[in-house]
Amino acid sequence: SVTESFARMIHGLKVDHLTDGVIQRSKRMILDSLGVGFLGTGTEVFHKVTQYSKIYSSNTSSTVWGQPDFRLPPTYAAFVNGVA
Repeated sequence: SVTESFARMIHGLKVDHLTDGVIQRSKRMILDSLGVGFLGTGTEVFHKVTQYSKIYSSNTSSTVWGQPDFRLPPTYAAFVNGVA
């Protein structure tokens, strides 16, 4: 399938396969995502989603951006961080 083919390609990808331009742009995009995410932790919708998600618990947990003492099940942490 297309998904399997794409997964095989990604799995076999090594840093030396990438050009300097791709590496630099990737670094910039990662920094952009982090910056926007951290800025988003100050929004009203982030706080509402955070409060809503507190009702969920799990044996495993993940961190939420900007909330060092607040952990959620991985699915909900990803959701809350995505909202940010």
